[in-house]
Amino acid sequence: MKIQTKNLDQIKKEYDIDKYYKLIKQIQKWLINKVKKANASGLVLGISGGIDSATLAFIAHPVFKEKLHLFSISINDNKQNPTINNDIQQVFLKLNRKFNNINLTNAFLEFKKSAHILETFIAANLKARMRMSVLYAKAQETNSLVLGTDNLNEFYLGYFTKFGDGGCDLLPLANIKKSDIYIMAKILEVPESIIYKKPSADLWTDQNDEDELGFSYDNFESYYDNKNAVSNDVRKKIEKQHNKNIHKLVSIPKGPKI
Repeated sequence: MKIQTKNLDQIKKEYDIDKYYKLIKQIQKWLINKVKKANASGLVLGISGGIDSATLAFIAHPVFKEKLHLFSISINDNKQNPTINNDIQQVFLKLNRKFNNINLTNAFLEFKKSAHILETFIAANLKARMRMSVLYAKAQETNSLVLGTDNLNEFYLGYFTKFGDGGCDLLPLANIKKSDIYIMAKILEVPESIIYKKPSADLWTDQNDEDELGFSYDNFESYYDNKNAVSNDVRKKIEKQHNKNIHKLVSIPKGPKI
């Protein structure tokens, strides 16, 4: 996104920076209230090496400390970006937290073999669902709520795995645009290697969000603010993506009443 290339000094000149400091505080307060209301003890968050999970970790850690349970869940089937692990470790390091990795590689390969899963896209969704299962197991161990990391762009588009990274208790970023998350990331001093790389779920070799979607996140945000601000081609792609994933955004349908 264009915002990725701007440093904090430029952002302070072009944006109402106080709004973002207030937003960070609002999210922190919201999280505290949700945990209290649920009679939970803390939060569980999977660190993927991407901008959303890293920014959320940097928002939540100051108020939850050790009650924010951070996990890296690796599935190394030779399809990942080799820099991902370093990005994940940088989050733990900057937050002064012990690196906590759970390796699901063998479990994933055995699952894929036993279920005869051959298609790359289906295998990618399996990874997301296995990670979700582990996060919920850890949440149960610690009486915690699972944090989802989907932002407004991803949520509107349904650009997440149903019952995978979309499986969570709280979605603190779901009303916040991707560009705004980059601004918060710069304020919070999220590692630059995470801020400047292309957004990617890293589910297969060389995958990145914008290539897969067929339009940029800047395109989406222009559309979201004004549907006539983008070309017909981009508008059709965005609306097709949204409409095909409506089922992810609504509650599970119930059958007829007796």
